[in-house]
Amino acid sequence: PSHNNTMPGAIGGFTMNLLRKIDVTDLEHIVKVHIALGENLANVHKGADSVIAYQNALQIMQASPAAYEIKDRSIVFPIFGGLFQALKFGQIEQDEDCLYEQNLVGRFVSETKLHGDPVHYTRALAMQAEMFGRLQNFQYAFETFAELKRVYSVEEHSERVSQAYGSDIVAQCFGISVLWQMQEDDMEGAMETCRYIFDELMPKMDRRNVHNSCIMLYPTIWAMKQNNRCLEMLEIFVKYVVEPFDDFFW
Repeated sequence: PSHNNTMPGAIGGFTMNLLRKIDVTDLEHIVKVHIALGENLANVHKGADSVIAYQNALQIMQASPAAYEIKDRSIVFPIFGGLFQALKFGQIEQDEDCLYEQNLVGRFVSETKLHGDPVHYTRALAMQAEMFGRLQNFQYAFETFAELKRVYSVEEHSERVSQAYGSDIVAQCFGISVLWQMQEDDMEGAMETCRYIFDELMPKMDRRNVHNSCIMLYPTIWAMKQNNRCLEMLEIFVKYVVEPFDDFFW
């Protein structure tokens, strides 16, 4: 079927009546086809069509009762990744409160929590916390971040998060939280978070992932600079970014 809804009441070319009758195996195949379509359309720079394919996949999941029988909920994670990428590049219009993004992130958090793997759950929480911080809703940002800290273990999860997402996006949320604390005039809290990053997170992370280390440390520069700790910050940055880059990539 076409990825466009050419029939009244259809989603991705499938009628609601059909979606109510299909079994879980057929549903998984249909969703995977729409995800693959979305990925390929994005690769050939057809962003608007890619968004339609991803949204169809999500709506099909919502419309089919068989969705409750899917055991591996990670099947839907590429849908959220594709739509977040489209949001990042402005291919989805939003209102000033970013309600579309808030609803999408909330669904991602729910799906990952239901899936039960802390790697994906904490990644979704990091995304939600970052979104709330960007919207200046720091109360919700810190509440979400508190749940992330409760679940996340750098020893158990950092490498797996990096394997799944390229970098430890969960740990990077610790650095971003420093900026929220500074905006809330909590410089003492910001410096405590910086020290936790330097002492507890960075020594336990893969030195070869220089990209991750750089993103982890970048937000802490502003707190350290404001507290006249520039030389210490320089030493830390050289230790975890400059020297590993020289060791592994120069």
